[in-house]
Amino acid sequence: MKPPNSKSATQDIEVAVGLLRTLDVDSIGAVIGLGADIVLLVDHDNKLAGIHFSDPEIGNYGLARAVGKRLQDLVTIESVPKVDLMLSSHGAGRHARSYQINHPCDGRPDLPVLYTVYSAADLPYTLVVGRDLRQQMLDQQRLIETQMDLETDYRDLQEAEARYRTAFKISSIAHLMVDGERRAVLDANAAALALLGAGATSIVGKPLRDLFRKQDRERLSDSLGEARHSPNPVLLDSVKTVKGDGVSLSLRSYRENG
Repeated sequence: MKPPNSKSATQDIEVAVGLLRTLDVDSIGAVIGLGADIVLLVDHDNKLAGIHFSDPEIGNYGLARAVGKRLQDLVTIESVPKVDLMLSSHGAGRHARSYQINHPCDGRPDLPVLYTVYSAADLPYTLVVGRDLRQQMLDQQRLIETQMDLETDYRDLQEAEARYRTAFKISSIAHLMVDGERRAVLDANAAALALLGAGATSIVGKPLRDLFRKQDRERLSDSLGEARHSPNPVLLDSVKTVKGDGVSLSLRSYRENG
């Protein structure tokens, strides 16, 4: 790719400035306003000689009757130092940095605008070109609200899980949590460990059928398969653990994705 020719670019700028000198205030604002939300023409006393904005609602922020007023008088208090710096730091024939400036309006949020200043030798006005940031600010606010909602939902989920874990562990009824695919024990509460005569480390990961006598394992497997596809609990009576204790089982399927 061929690098840009700096001499040609400089000539283009000079041509553009020359064209601007031939236009009146309204024409300059209209032309530049084709690619900007707000165009201000500021004279050497920092007063607005002309203004152009694409959205008529922007005029409600004191800009519709702003011609002849100082730009510092049209912004919020905290934006005044930015305006002073913006108008004093620009150099002839070059772009200055951008500044976010807020315009006040009674009864509604401030109008945030990102302004960039441009001036050139012999050009009677300083061009202040602005981009309306209202939609961007609104999107940022929605993003923050969505993030806060997600954090609240996550906190509620954690609290619900903690309550479930507590109820699961202290229940006097024996509970086993089993992986539906592998049919291996995922978790067991204290009542289940006492009933099966096993420790938590020895039972977790073990196939459920291995916890019951061989004569009942086929029935247990069939009932597990039925429970996976049934909306209601599947009851299995008269089965014995490997210790020989008779128990009745209630098998119910839960899916993580609902």
